[in-house]
Amino acid sequence: MEPLDTGKQPQFLTKTIVRSKINLIELLQKLPHFTVSLIYSLCLTFSGSLSQRSNSLLEQYALDRPRLLQHYDDYGAEKLVLSHLTPVKATVSVSLSLDLAGPVHFPQHPCPPKAQLTVPCAILGFGLSRRLDAKKYQVLVVSPRSYFVFTPLLNSTAVGTLEFRTALEPIRRKRSRVDYFQAWAKEVDFASKTVRLEGSLIEPTVTNSNAGSTRSDRNARGEEAKLLEKTDRHKGKVFDVQYDKLVVAVGCYSQTFDTKGVKEHAFFMKNVADARKIRKRVLECFEIALLPVTSDAIRKHLLHFAVVGGGPTGMEFAAELSDLLHDDLLKIYPELKQLVKISVYDIAPRVLPMFDESLAKYAMSVYKREGIDIKTSHHVKELRLGLPDDDVGRTNVWDSQGCYTLRTEEEGEVGVAMCVWSTGNMLNPFVRSAANESRPYPQNSAFETGETASHRPEDLRWTIKTDDKSGAIVVDDRLRVQLEAKHAAGSRRPDATGGLKDVFALGDNAVIENVVLPATAQTANQQALWLAKRLNKGDLESRTFSFKDMGIMTYLGSAKGLVQTPGTSISGISGRAAWLIWRGAYLTLSVSWRNKALIPIYWYVVRCGVRVLAWVVVLMARVQVLELGFWEGYFEVLGWSLCRLEVIGQAVFDV
Repeated sequence: MEPLDTGKQPQFLTKTIVRSKINLIELLQKLPHFTVSLIYSLCLTFSGSLSQRSNSLLEQYALDRPRLLQHYDDYGAEKLVLSHLTPVKATVSVSLSLDLAGPVHFPQHPCPPKAQLTVPCAILGFGLSRRLDAKKYQVLVVSPRSYFVFTPLLNSTAVGTLEFRTALEPIRRKRSRVDYFQAWAKEVDFASKTVRLEGSLIEPTVTNSNAGSTRSDRNARGEEAKLLEKTDRHKGKVFDVQYDKLVVAVGCYSQTFDTKGVKEHAFFMKNVADARKIRKRVLECFEIALLPVTSDAIRKHLLHFAVVGGGPTGMEFAAELSDLLHDDLLKIYPELKQLVKISVYDIAPRVLPMFDESLAKYAMSVYKREGIDIKTSHHVKELRLGLPDDDVGRTNVWDSQGCYTLRTEEEGEVGVAMCVWSTGNMLNPFVRSAANESRPYPQNSAFETGETASHRPEDLRWTIKTDDKSGAIVVDDRLRVQLEAKHAAGSRRPDATGGLKDVFALGDNAVIENVVLPATAQTANQQALWLAKRLNKGDLESRTFSFKDMGIMTYLGSAKGLVQTPGTSISGISGRAAWLIWRGAYLTLSVSWRNKALIPIYWYVVRCGVRVLAWVVVLMARVQVLELGFWEGYFEVLGWSLCRLEVIGQAVFDV
């Protein structure tokens, strides 16, 4: 490589390089990665010419390293995708043609034969795949998205406390030995040990310009989408993948209880796309309310934010939204201060029922001071677009400025700006279809656990055993999926029971037989860690899973929280100390070192009074949209610098 022209080097390195006559690229390669990234971020805070020099400098330095590129899916959600600056030799290249038929063996790494382990998964399956021994297992992750979402941080991203990238983890990494298919799991054949997958395709009718399109354009696309629903053009091609061990960790969907209009009009909190929609809607409501043509009645509805669900997720979002309103938006829109309202609806007699009564009372006092209206014992019956008690609004909803009507059994119709729905989880369709399917006895991968003298297993039809109350998959104390074969009604023979040796289920879609565990993230995380450890050591038959309750925690707003730990003399912790524990726990649970480094910086920036709102997207495009003071401008530039730091963040922080 030709030596760099020293006249084009950053000034603070020029003298050193001239005196020692060392090639600058060689010098940077000798420096620790973190030192190089720090120099790069500092360069970005100076003048444009120096920034351009540092860009050129680091691009040459990173020629042999992957870049972490940010792409937005059709709903505006960020996807993290790895690309290389120079061609990289791949061990095996697999292309799925349109006429693909038969089972597919995923790419083989150049190493001795290993057990093939397929993981159709959510974030806990992602954590499991990262901890499996690559020398023993060749892991294939199946997911419709190429990234995973750390859902506990979605509330913070929705209000701008954190940026969306801090809640995302890409599956494909430079040093990862995990294979990946972007597909949906359709069904499983336990006898032949194959999983049927459907390629995950992007809907052709959804575009990034949807948010700024006209009403006629949206209606046209809506008609086109309805037409596509009647055809198979938007479906991916189906293919089979063989496995030696299968881990089902597919996650759950939001439970709507078939409430009228909720699926169509509610805002959920399951993905980054949901958080982005909420952030956009909040800012949009304030801007519309400030227009001189907006009436006082509609302005009141536009600034009423409703949350349905009094569990930790719903209450944390209400607290985060309250912080956004009081710390930032009401200072930007002071004339709207008296109209802003947050209401939480829950069917239970009190919110946060999993906490002790004393802690729950403390939480209620904090919510009251924050101006959050808690409405317990309320039954939501309908959510529709339009104004309350307005027949015209039902037919001409655009005249209502996008307001919604929330109807409860106790209060009737109430106008709201949006309704965030957080009332629990429902089973994944893949789990429901697999559990309902009747199948022959899988002789090579099953074992019997019940009465065997009165029947032959080959003569019965078997189904996956499910929980009578929740419908979740029943597993044993080793997390293995259980089977059952019921005899005809009136038969005196006992039902046959069995299990699958090489099929495991984790998380919200599985329950351990005769054991009641909390449906929380820590339960799923402990299951994933335990199973990975047992598979790596090969001692699954001699060990059983045991849950260790680490307690529960939640955020209340205004830097206050609740922490309840069982088995201690202290009933619980509340206030600022609990808030610090809450933040520390989520920071520790973040997967990559990149996010572990970025999250505290974003927290610090927000504490300094500069919250990263929706216009940070424009800021990343190097367009200054706000007239800021010195310190505010500095932190905005620092935030932009961190975005640029993502270019080499994968090489620096990836583990």
